[in-house]
Amino acid sequence: MEDIKVTVTQEKREETIDKILELVEKEFIGIDITAVFTKRLLEDAIKILEYRCMETSLRFIRKG
Repeated sequence: MEDIKVTVTQEKREETIDKILELVEKEFIGIDITAVFTKRLLEDAIKILEYRCMETSLRFIRKG
């Protein structure tokens, strides 16, 4: 498999992080979500991603 390098601007990275944080907040409406909770949720997501296979395209990993 060939190595592919992707370059993303800092602005795009920040936009994406904001969208992820908004998604977490929307998923738990009515609950005061803390940074600690969000960090643990994202750590779990990373573990699942690693488990499913880091070399697989996200479109094949994503459920739904």
